[in-house]
Amino acid sequence: MTASGADIWGTADEGHFPLPADDGDGEMVARVTRVQPTDPWAKAGVMMRASTNAGSAHGLMLLSASNGSLSSGD
Repeated sequence: MTASGADIWGTADEGHFPLPADDGDGEMVARVTRVQPTDPWAKAGVMMRASTNAGSAHGLMLLSASNGSLSSGD
């Protein structure tokens, strides 16, 4: 996937999300081959969300252009 957006830290996340159906436990695997350094916090990775609504519960693992890796979740 090639994508872009404003950010995922604001009050309304912006990015590209494929939406596979998952009604229970799930697993996702991704290989990040490149993050263009358009900003020190430009990032790529995996995010799972409860819904596409702003502020929904989520978990993520990402790699940023200049700040290494980060994981987070609600």
